Amino acid sequence: MHNNFKTVLNKDQALPHYDIEKYKLRHHEHVNYHKKYTGYKGVVWTPLDLPKLELDLDRLWEVWQAVAEGRTIGTASPWFDKKPEDLNSSRHTKYDKTLDKVNDHDYRNLIICKAEGSYHSADIAGEWEEFMHDEMPQVVEWLEAMPWDNIRWVGFVGRDAHGVGPHYDEYRPLRHLLEPQEPSQVRVRWSHVDWRNEHLYFTKDHAETRLYPQLPPDTNSMAYDGTVHEHGADAGYHPTQRIQLMPMGTLNVPKWQAILDRSIEKYKDYVITEDYFK
Repeated sequence: MHNNFKTVLNKDQALPHYDIEKYKLRHHEHVNYHKKYTGYKGVVWTPLDLPKLELDLDRLWEVWQAVAEGRTIGTASPWFDKKPEDLNSSRHTKYDKTLDKVNDHDYRNLIICKAEGSYHSADIAGEWEEFMHDEMPQVVEWLEAMPWDNIRWVGFVGRDAHGVGPHYDEYRPLRHLLEPQEPSQVRVRWSHVDWRNEHLYFTKDHAETRLYPQLPPDTNSMAYDGTVHEHGADAGYHPTQRIQLMPMGTLNVPKWQAILDRSIEKYKDYVITEDYFK
């Protein structure tokens, strides 16, 4: 146990629900394990020195249900198993030989900001869903205070009782755009799980070795690499117990690195660098 993360070997504690041997079958284009990591100061994961963002998870769930049921205008996934015919409701990730990929993105989301047209249009700014201004103005304010050149998509994302195998969040053709701003996958987490026993892990060997970072309780935001080091979670929860905010956009690199500098200094005992994966 290092002071900023724990290391778990799959041979000692198997990843729940997933046979990682199937992940090893992925085509080499699907992982970037051997790619040179160019993230700022070699940082793979860090807490962020940003104001703690407060959120009422019970109210979030009420809004989510209102949107999912059409009582409020917006886009929300029904929670898991409410639509059994939907492939995204699957509880077990499987390797699909016909598609040469692992179907591992079966999270549910409440979309709060999106660009019209293609989600993959990296240079188009999104528009806030109207209910956000009434229900969660603090989230809008927090995100708009960040040094984004544009935000194209933001959602609350989660999974139910199962976790997820190793994956990248960003669409593969856009992943190279992250490289100059890494670590740039910004997340805000609200969780009733003990902060020393969270379920997020990082890996560079298909989850044979998993590194679990610890987000200190005085912040609930973090940033991590989205290009070389895959991540996953070994459990899932209802949104009233644990949920994450996932923004996708382009950061102003000099301003972003200023935030990283003070975050790395403040949380130096928690930061995970690429050296720990060698």
